[in-house]
Amino acid sequence: MGVALFCCSRAPQASQRQGPEDPMVLRPSVHESGRAMGHSIDPTKPRSKHWARGTVFASSGARQGNKLTRTKKSEADVVVVSKAVQQSTLLGAILAPQLQEMIEYMVELALRPGQTVDLSGGMGVILEGKVEMKSGPAARVCHFRKGAVVGDVGLLHSRTGDDLAHARAVDATRICVLRRSVYMEVMEYSRCARSGGTALHSGSFVQPAAEPMPLCQS
Repeated sequence: MGVALFCCSRAPQASQRQGPEDPMVLRPSVHESGRAMGHSIDPTKPRSKHWARGTVFASSGARQGNKLTRTKKSEADVVVVSKAVQQSTLLGAILAPQLQEMIEYMVELALRPGQTVDLSGGMGVILEGKVEMKSGPAARVCHFRKGAVVGDVGLLHSRTGDDLAHARAVDATRICVLRRSVYMEVMEYSRCARSGGTALHSGSFVQPAAEPMPLCQS
């Protein structure tokens, strides 16, 4: 599920009390419905959509009012979910519950082939494409599914078992970059016939704030 974001989404700021001492566990299982809060990006239009706490998500059908259900490419890719929701099958990446109040803004960088983005001190969620190590034990190109996480502490284990620990610069066709220090859990996402998606793995970590990056349009 590719997206093309050309806007930023803002959320209220609050205490940055999120960290390893207060983990929010997102289990790798599929939930057909749940209640969510926060914001989401519509990949078909250069704008963001916002929902209040308690917005309902389900796995099939169309969006009607406060009921947001999975559609092909016309609805949300990223949503901040409430503690009661383990996973919304709508998501390509799932962010921890308190993240809504911690996100300053989020933007996708659509990178040109061969263009390098330095993520040292930051993090990104790969929406599609491939990643090439620029540092670490070996120089190589690896392919990852949507939702793989890249940052200055490396990449979470992908579905293929690749581990890009300590890779500080990567090449990728698309990276969704969080520009603020957050504690989060991200689940890798793939489609399944029954409900539209399943989590392949999850991980928790803390990253320092990234330097501002320009929005690149392809």
